Amino acid sequence: MEPAPYRRLRREHDAHHRRNRRWTSLADDLPGPAGSVGRRAERELRAILAGLPAADHDQHLTAYRAVAGELAVPPRHPLHDHGDVVSELAGLLPAEDGFPHVLAYAIDMSFGVADQSVAEALRVWARLSPQAVRDRDEVATRLAAGRTGGPDAETARRPSVLVYVRPAGQDRQRYRCELWRYDDHDDVTPIATDGPDRSLDELRRHLRARLPELARGGPDDGPRPLIELVLPHHLLDEDVDHWLEAPDRNPWSVIGQTNPVVVRELERFDEDDDRLGAWRRRWKALDGQDVGAVLTTVSCAERREHRALHAWFQLEPTLGALVLPCSPQEVPARGALEVGLHCGIPIMVWRRRGCTGRPETAHRDCPGSRLAEAVAAELRRAGREDVPERIMRLRNRAGADGHPECGHDVVLLWDDPGRRLPRPRMAPPTQGADQWVSS
Repeated sequence: MEPAPYRRLRREHDAHHRRNRRWTSLADDLPGPAGSVGRRAERELRAILAGLPAADHDQHLTAYRAVAGELAVPPRHPLHDHGDVVSELAGLLPAEDGFPHVLAYAIDMSFGVADQSVAEALRVWARLSPQAVRDRDEVATRLAAGRTGGPDAETARRPSVLVYVRPAGQDRQRYRCELWRYDDHDDVTPIATDGPDRSLDELRRHLRARLPELARGGPDDGPRPLIELVLPHHLLDEDVDHWLEAPDRNPWSVIGQTNPVVVRELERFDEDDDRLGAWRRRWKALDGQDVGAVLTTVSCAERREHRALHAWFQLEPTLGALVLPCSPQEVPARGALEVGLHCGIPIMVWRRRGCTGRPETAHRDCPGSRLAEAVAAELRRAGREDVPERIMRLRNRAGADGHPECGHDVVLLWDDPGRRLPRPRMAPPTQGADQWVSS
């Protein structure tokens, strides 16, 4: 059925059985599957969820996979309403920890919905519905963790190795590379800032030799540093996350699985302070937000011209995170990245080998839609500072689960406008090497 008449039929069906309880009373006497909530509790949950705005299949599928896991059996039918998600989760085998999927879904929804009356009703339902004491204790733990451990809670500002690459001169055939240690906006230390101009191949060899040591960080026991690659637009797809983390010892360990790796676009990074307003506003709008909930997906079939994309982003001044269906070298993502950078969107994720949006291909389960689902699930309840770590986890999950299409070739553009180099060192990328000041 089409979504709208289907939802209407479900509402009328549920309303009928609330008025006439003969059938539901008989059903309540039947034993339920192991690990589930009771049938009466499930009906109460459906009634609460019916108060939420309608969502499409892709949004419901993201919520389903966030609870069931990426390897779970896919839904048997399109997911037209929240009750469909409940039905599919209730039919799965219990999770490894035995915690009912339906309870996990209700708790997740309670922290992701905007309507606080519905959110509170879901939390009350979750406390009252478990059939086992162990599940009641786990509900309490998850609800408490959700309140105190939400987006950005106690997130430390992670140190980084900042790789600054710009063309040397006008021909853009050779590059100048600087390496910096970034600890805070007033604590930026040069590592290597006076190297020669290099060809692209020489630059790659240079960084392959230097980055593994720098990626290990200092002698303390803190987290390994973030790798921030400030690159010209045409180099944003460089597969640095695939470079070996310890080439002399571990040929199976790559930097993208041991360190969060992000790219940043050179021209915006070097922009004058007085032109950073939109970038800073969008970054600030993400403060305290669940990035997985506010993530916006660019369709595989996106073909709008730059002017139309610009109008779209102008209508959404708080839009801060995009998932692109493929590399910006391809048509569906090219315009969205270029306009998104101009409009100050600070977080964008894409696949180097994604979906190019051919019209003869179905896109419900294409590489672009699978990436959007995987990223939304991984970023669920993630704050903006958590995103690089979550994408690193997605890369590891892709390798461990044998699903490289959902993480192996993912690129994260993550652009905190506060993380920049001291102004005297920065020069527009079109200026010559004679204006570069060495330390």
